[in-house]
Amino acid sequence: TSTPRVSRSSHNATSSWWWRTEVSTERTSSVSRHTATTRSTNSAGVSGLPLTVCHVGVGPTMRRDGAVISLSYLAGQRVIPGYGGGMSTAKGALESDTRTLAFEAGRRFGIRVNTISAGPLASRAASAIGIVETLVDYYKLNSPLPEALTATEVALAAAFLCSPLASGITGSTTYVDKGYNAMGMAVAMPPNFPDLTSRT
Repeated sequence: TSTPRVSRSSHNATSSWWWRTEVSTERTSSVSRHTATTRSTNSAGVSGLPLTVCHVGVGPTMRRDGAVISLSYLAGQRVIPGYGGGMSTAKGALESDTRTLAFEAGRRFGIRVNTISAGPLASRAASAIGIVETLVDYYKLNSPLPEALTATEVALAAAFLCSPLASGITGSTTYVDKGYNAMGMAVAMPPNFPDLTSRT
């Protein structure tokens, strides 16, 4: 297998970005008014930057009918109280980058770029958000398909988007959330639903 090549300018820009982020984190860690900005910057970098770096570094080594998939969440488009730390901003940027990179990677390398906006999963990683169990219960009560989402369902959607069956799909945000994204009004509330306004 060939080793992905990243241009010196792209590598330097990426390294410089991470260095500035680390310095910013160190300098503002004890100053509360800067904490939200620092977390937002870090979240945006971790969630969105790898997709761009992947396009620059890996794109030339991929087959022309290849596909790239990223994972997003509805907070990139709607207000989800409690889903903070800059992650909503990061997901919005990720979905925007998906559309832009779909054009650039499609024209340069013949690669498709899509993102999956999945509903909440009670995974170990998602537990860091703090309200994931609440979100799982809320989605289950208010989605057109009133049941919990599974990781297998998200994986199957990813497999489809990477397969020849989706050869005409690129630049899209595909919702895999039991239809919750279509809802405009809640129909039920979980018991002991927390007051999320206190988290703003």
